[in-house]
Amino acid sequence: MANLMILSKVKATAHYADCVAPAGVTNGNFVALGAQNADKTYACAAPAATTSKGVNIVCDIPISYEVEKLENDFTIATGAIIRTRTPEIGDVECYPVANFTATVAAAKGKFIIIDADALKGEIVSSIAGTESLVYIIDEVFTKAGVSMLKMRCINV
Repeated sequence: MANLMILSKVKATAHYADCVAPAGVTNGNFVALGAQNADKTYACAAPAATTSKGVNIVCDIPISYEVEKLENDFTIATGAIIRTRTPEIGDVECYPVANFTATVAAAKGKFIIIDADALKGEIVSSIAGTESLVYIIDEVFTKAGVSMLKMRCINV
């Protein structure tokens, strides 16, 4: 249940898509858009490779009217309609560290790339230069008891 999200710097003209949630998806996951359904939602799945093109990032915000729930207290159900965004260079956003595969510990200056056949992005110490999507971690902090990372898109 780690779905806390902060969009620190995203253009008002950002491109969003409504997608059908695959099993186990969380905010900050990378998805490859598939075919558009009759209701104009997109099928989506884990990207096939670190070089996959047309990858979106999950950034779903539910509206809860239950006073006892915090902003992080929700899960994304399989098959739910979720919001994803096409990353652009300069986007700055924050997600829980738990939503990424930590090949190395999350720290300022480390990178986040697509992990082949996985929804979670991978935290790595260096990049090969062939990745289609790269974020750099600008900060690691805690919000509402959740370990978060602030990441900035540097390559699309």
